Amino acid sequence: MAESGRGGTGPAPPQTGLSRRRLLQLAAYGARGVTLLGVSAAARASGHSAPPCACQGSGLLGAYYYGNAGAPGWPKHRPDETRTDGPVCFSGAAGWPGAAVATPFSVRWVGRLCLAQGGEYRLRLAVDAAPGTQGWWLISLPVGKGKHRWRRFAASEEAVLSLDVPPGDCPAYDLDIGYHFTSSRDTPHVCFQWRRGASDPWLPVPAKNLSAG
Repeated sequence: MAESGRGGTGPAPPQTGLSRRRLLQLAAYGARGVTLLGVSAAARASGHSAPPCACQGSGLLGAYYYGNAGAPGWPKHRPDETRTDGPVCFSGAAGWPGAAVATPFSVRWVGRLCLAQGGEYRLRLAVDAAPGTQGWWLISLPVGKGKHRWRRFAASEEAVLSLDVPPGDCPAYDLDIGYHFTSSRDTPHVCFQWRRGASDPWLPVPAKNLSAG
């Protein structure tokens, strides 16, 4: 797997208040600009063609923390609310839980990203540019011999995933998305997006490609 930028393996963070196993890790990886991630899945050893893959998710598990002005609510506090969000794309007051539009608040979404077709995927987390707003996302990618490594990206930083998907395979990658909003003058906006080509429009990653388990 060829990568540009800087990467590394960080220690697992403390457990959060959520009971889900997937709230396990926040890695300390650095990356800048557009990062190319080459991931190749092993071909099936089968004498017949496999049926096409179908992603059947409904969204990521979102943990909401209200009133935390200084820093995101995890890992020191239990979430005030949890729910499944799909797609992860909100602007202004639309779609947020009732109290979330009151400043400040933070959200952490965890789950998996399912990709049913091979080719190139460009991913980013688009957030508002309000002062005090923070956003980041992490994805766990295979590095061989059954091991995975977390890669971390800042808000609006673009990652390019080049993926070879054998027929019938439905690879899924662990996701960890964080958003912290403290502005009292702006409205919150966050959207996990993708596009297939550099000239294609950015679109929200569909709920069927996201799962909480």
